[in-house]
Amino acid sequence: MTDNITRILLTDDHNLLVDGLKRSLNEADGLKVVGTANSIKECMEFLSEHPVDLLLLDVQLPDGNSIDFVPKILQGRNTLKVVILSSFADPSVIRRAIDAGISGYLLKNSSSAEITKGVLAVADGEHYISPEAEALLKEAPKHVPSLTRREREVLHLVVEGLSTKEIAARLDLSFDTIHDYLRNLRIKLDAKSMADLVCRAKDQCL
Repeated sequence: MTDNITRILLTDDHNLLVDGLKRSLNEADGLKVVGTANSIKECMEFLSEHPVDLLLLDVQLPDGNSIDFVPKILQGRNTLKVVILSSFADPSVIRRAIDAGISGYLLKNSSSAEITKGVLAVADGEHYISPEAEALLKEAPKHVPSLTRREREVLHLVVEGLSTKEIAARLDLSFDTIHDYLRNLRIKLDAKSMADLVCRAKDQCL
């Protein structure tokens, strides 16, 4: 932060949304959008080249799920605050984001005034979860499936549409090993079939 101005990087691949957010945030005292990015790659490049105090980040971007990158984004950037702005009103996604180290979680269906309020709160050092997201967390069961790094790799390849044989070849593992991973994933996600597994992975943004 410089001269009491919070420098913001908007990362979202919906240009109309970005343009609207940029206007509303720049109208607020103490906030300034200094850049925009359409992907995780562009976001990381901007952060490496420009000072940023607050990152407003969508979850689903063209090159991946941004929540998986939050720890990397925060590494070595002790003063950077990350606020998720997402259409995912899902308790498991919200909890994953909180566990990853975010400072705020806002929903895209919120008003511009609500989004600005949340960003200002985080800029002032608070943690802010939008009221709708907070209500979902209180109502939802506490259990969220815990997946290993390898299980996540396998799951991502399943979502991409690869077969068990193709996943084995991609990860240089045996067919039986991948079969075991898939069985464990179906158990953890309570999925009855591969199609169900894909649906649950997408629903929970895993």
